[in-house]
Amino acid sequence: MRYRIDFFGDQHKSIVLNSREELIGRLKSIRPNTIGDVRKIYSNGISDSVMDHDYVKRIMSRII
Repeated sequence: MRYRIDFFGDQHKSIVLNSREELIGRLKSIRPNTIGDVRKIYSNGISDSVMDHDYVKRIMSRII
């Protein structure tokens, strides 16, 4: 599964990651209050926000 982290503020960029483990590691290293959205990218190209998923909420609560 692929994931995309969208940033806001001065950065205005996205990072695409190839696994959930890579996503979790990257979320732990990102500065607080810079993430606009985290999206799961399906093989057909459709994406879905995962900001409301438990594992993302737990990580985000630790870094904010």
